[in-house]
Amino acid sequence: MSANTTEASRYQQLRGHLAYLKLATAAEALPAVLDAAKTENLTPTATLERLLRIEVQATRLAATSIPPVGPRTSHARPGSCAQAGRPQRKPG
Repeated sequence: MSANTTEASRYQQLRGHLAYLKLATAAEALPAVLDAAKTENLTPTATLERLLRIEVQATRLAATSIPPVGPRTSHARPGSCAQAGRPQRKPG
């Protein structure tokens, strides 16, 4: 097995690991991060940190942009229909 074949095999394994761990953003960023690592002579630790930082930033962004699921009860009176998750009737 040549060095290029081994490197390509490792790259595919790494992509597979990232996909299995559901780190889609890191998997997408992997080629660019590896290219930057070569260009900038990054250490393995710095390369891994950069890759994971990209994933963490995407996860944080997604967590802050997803609306909460379920009924909002923070302003409901104790024992009210809204607090129980049932629709309220309008007075009238």
